[in-house]
Amino acid sequence: MHRYFVRFLAAAMTFVVGVVISAVPIFHSTTNYESVRHDKRRPCPKRTAIFPAVAINNLPTEPLKLSYLSTNFDSEDSGKVIVQVLVENQSGQDISDFAVDFHTDGTGNSNFGGRESFALPLEQGATRIVTIKSDSSRGIQVWPAYTQFSDGTYWVNQAKF
Repeated sequence: MHRYFVRFLAAAMTFVVGVVISAVPIFHSTTNYESVRHDKRRPCPKRTAIFPAVAINNLPTEPLKLSYLSTNFDSEDSGKVIVQVLVENQSGQDISDFAVDFHTDGTGNSNFGGRESFALPLEQGATRIVTIKSDSSRGIQVWPAYTQFSDGTYWVNQAKF
């Protein structure tokens, strides 16, 4: 019982101190604040860009390393999205030809996939920027498909993404 009385007394004293401080004008600030004027203009109607999510499916043992760079709208076809990917040769050989596969997550049953082949030489450690056009507004998965080395041998991606 004594414990509850002490708690009640501490709460009552805190209340009384608060009332006294708010009633005595010495504790109040004398600074006058100007009211802030808000401009009630309508916001400018801008087109908000909602780009699809881009997933790079890449294993460290593959000869090509893919890195996401950017996503933009296609200036020629407003329904398409352009994804730029940096391709790096991380194999120990020169590459004469390579391809990148992609799969888009469309709305409903309109999933779409494709392959972009590039007959571009890629020396050891060199990089290239490749462009993929997609209809997707939801998501795009990108992965290396195959690589043809300068000596004529191939590496084909066996991973199922």
